[in-house]
Amino acid sequence: MSVPGPGRRITFAICGFAIAAFAIAADTVASLTADKVRSGIAANILAAHGIAAVETLEHTRYEKKKKNATCAELIAAGFEGSRGTFVWHDRLRLEVTSGPAAEVFALTNPGQLEKSDVGGLVSGGGSGEFSTFLRNIVTNDADQFSAHGVQQTSGGSLAEFAFEVSLFRSHFEYAAGPASYHGSLFVAPETGELKRLTMVMDNKSDACRLQYSIDYGRVKVGNQEIVLPQISTSDLLYTDGTELHTETRYSAYNWPQLDLSPPAKSTPPTPLPAGLHLKVRLQDPIDGTTTAAGDPVIGIVRSEVKDRGAVLIHAGDRLHGRIALLEQYMLKYWQVGGVEGAPDPRWNVGIVFETIERGTGSQAVEQPISLDPVDDGDRSPHDAPLTPTQLQQLRPAGGGYFRVYRKTLLLDQKFESEWATR
Repeated sequence: MSVPGPGRRITFAICGFAIAAFAIAADTVASLTADKVRSGIAANILAAHGIAAVETLEHTRYEKKKKNATCAELIAAGFEGSRGTFVWHDRLRLEVTSGPAAEVFALTNPGQLEKSDVGGLVSGGGSGEFSTFLRNIVTNDADQFSAHGVQQTSGGSLAEFAFEVSLFRSHFEYAAGPASYHGSLFVAPETGELKRLTMVMDNKSDACRLQYSIDYGRVKVGNQEIVLPQISTSDLLYTDGTELHTETRYSAYNWPQLDLSPPAKSTPPTPLPAGLHLKVRLQDPIDGTTTAAGDPVIGIVRSEVKDRGAVLIHAGDRLHGRIALLEQYMLKYWQVGGVEGAPDPRWNVGIVFETIERGTGSQAVEQPISLDPVDDGDRSPHDAPLTPTQLQQLRPAGGGYFRVYRKTLLLDQKFESEWATR
């Protein structure tokens, strides 16, 4: 399997125009040196410090058709166009900020949830594609760069500078330990502006190969134009023949604004008593094609809730929370004798509600709420239902776990759930 991106050789048409064009490009590239490219990228990284973006990650796992193969055989079989059977998919959306040494992840539009990490989502963010990989390569890790001239790539004609990173200099970690890797920086021949970064790690722990390809472009943030990553892909080929493909897209680039105003003083609302039961519908649908873990979710209380004759929660009051899990599985039945049967698709959805907004308009009060799910678990008839012990293990902290057996997912206003205060 070749590394994503261009090959090392270029075939030129036999015509005067093509030869002249190459001569001009060669003269331009000759003025570029590895030091100039690295210093230019380092300056851009410094300018990008503190920039945030919305990061949407899509992970897909494939089961390879080639069983009991060596790493060399699996790599030779290739990644693109030869993936095995689709097994699992999930989607995660977070905000990522370029920090001084590494990315910082947070929930998008946090509102009242800015101090929470619903379902451990923040720890599931990317591993360095937004800024850390590039920063380490041009400032710390790479101990040698070599120019490989102009290469024809999917992004046009780009000048390639290959690099090697030894185990002893590497800040890249896999399986709880540093790993050596190699790759290339691809830049515009005329300006040295970064267009693509590729990285490859081979034969480490349970991985035959891990490879990244990150594409960059100019983005206007405030009144500045800065070169930032726009899309990143990674492919992790395991020794058992399965593959994890990840695609990350960046959007909504911004300079986060700090709110330095003191918090408004108010009397905290009286905590809700335990044991109140709330029937809840979704305000907006959970759609398997667009929704991601980390997205906000709003639940509408269906009917008023009383305690000792007093109405504590009204119909229409709103619960605020997050999608803590959104997974798609394409499993198969296993028939008698170990014979593989028909596909058995399912979706797993985790929901956590953390605050309740009671009342409307100027009378609205939002306060923390702690809920236990009452009717989560299997939401489709199935011959292998979840046991209470399994359900307890699968629930996100403070939330509910819902399993739906179908190929596509759309939970709309007809989807209702019941919760109890604790």
